[in-house]
Amino acid sequence: MRRAFFNPHYWPIWFLLGIVRLAVHLPYSLQLSLGRGLGALLRLTARRRWRITLVNLERCFPELDAQARERLARRHFDSLGMAFIEIGMCWWASAERLKGLAHIEGVENLNAPQPRAPLRPGHPAQ
Repeated sequence: MRRAFFNPHYWPIWFLLGIVRLAVHLPYSLQLSLGRGLGALLRLTARRRWRITLVNLERCFPELDAQARERLARRHFDSLGMAFIEIGMCWWASAERLKGLAHIEGVENLNAPQPRAPLRPGHPAQ
């Protein structure tokens, strides 16, 4: 690994990765709470991104009042924090742990034979 990554400039990133790595061992509901907290921290520290988010929401949803747009922006940052924790799950959680979090419905539709669509006249496969 390059020595530059051990520069104090990168220490907050290493700290965040350490938190995410440790969070993998927590129950999933606690991970989501930690992720929401991380999103709140991002919202408070990345003020420029917060303002950009509010401006974008104002342009995309002019029919919403300022409070509704702010609630939507807060939910976005909460989801962003949860996504960091879930990415850590993808990196460091066992396959067994991940299987327990997923539920697939309709898999029989993937296995069922599908009728073939008729080919167009002049199609190269004819």
